[in-house]
Amino acid sequence: MLRQNRIQAGIILGLLLPFIAFMLLRLLFSGLEQAGVLGPSDFSANFRIRTIALVAVGLNALLLNRLQKEYYTQSMRGVVVATGIYIIAWLVYFSGSIF
Repeated sequence: MLRQNRIQAGIILGLLLPFIAFMLLRLLFSGLEQAGVLGPSDFSANFRIRTIALVAVGLNALLLNRLQKEYYTQSMRGVVVATGIYIIAWLVYFSGSIF
């Protein structure tokens, strides 16, 4: 899928990478909490989950860099669309706790 210069491939990659990263980071932090290595966050109630979500979406920048090196401009457009979808969803979901 990474070898296709199509908007659809970029959208799929741009949606899958942050989703998988979010799940892995969430699993890692919950495992560390259960092991007693990390305590509950002293910040706001959703601080850790908001930060994990932003880091996961931010990984699309690495994907964009990789696609740019290979001149896959159509796939890059798909990743930008997927990133925009995630950012809008993040703002809608967390708007009550940050504004």
